[in-house]
Amino acid sequence: ENNVHLQQYARQLKEWLAQVTTTTRPQIYLDVRGSLGQLYNNNIGKILGAIFGLEYATKPYPLALVDPIFDEDPLGQRKRLSNLKQYLGFRKLKTEIWVRQTVKGLDEIEPLAQSGGVDGLQIDVLQWETLAKVIEGMQIGRAAGLPLTLILPPHIGPQEATFFYELAAAAQPNYLLLRGSIPQIYNLFKRQHHPAD
Repeated sequence: ENNVHLQQYARQLKEWLAQVTTTTRPQIYLDVRGSLGQLYNNNIGKILGAIFGLEYATKPYPLALVDPIFDEDPLGQRKRLSNLKQYLGFRKLKTEIWVRQTVKGLDEIEPLAQSGGVDGLQIDVLQWETLAKVIEGMQIGRAAGLPLTLILPPHIGPQEATFFYELAAAAQPNYLLLRGSIPQIYNLFKRQHHPAD
């Protein structure tokens, strides 16, 4: 039942995108927070079936799943992700696998990259000890050839926004994720670029 709801949500996203885009096909990211592994007790066949349904629901837009499975043990997590990625290839599924929950330190980035189980990493600023380590982590991920998303804190004001823009310029992520509602984000950028309005 939960996977049916997720597929319905994915189809809704596709319909929204179809209304606002005509010539481009942006990638749909679904942060499922380990729920596929929990829902199917890490049964790879059932997880693949769920991913097939989600990929079908989002066509023609490419799909990326963030943390489809989660294991508290970093080594176990890497093995599960590598196994999943291998089976996705066998089934000719094109869904990308991204990781966020286990990326909380420098020692986790290179092993994840070398495992062959991930297509990209999301680095959440709030999960790291220092901003210097965030920048170093981004450099390690980039050197490993992985696309990177830098996740900024929610509810940031204009002053914090300027600081985090500078952080993003130093870290040079492929993508920047600003959490919050669309009106909040719009008003934030409006204040940044049109302070007199």
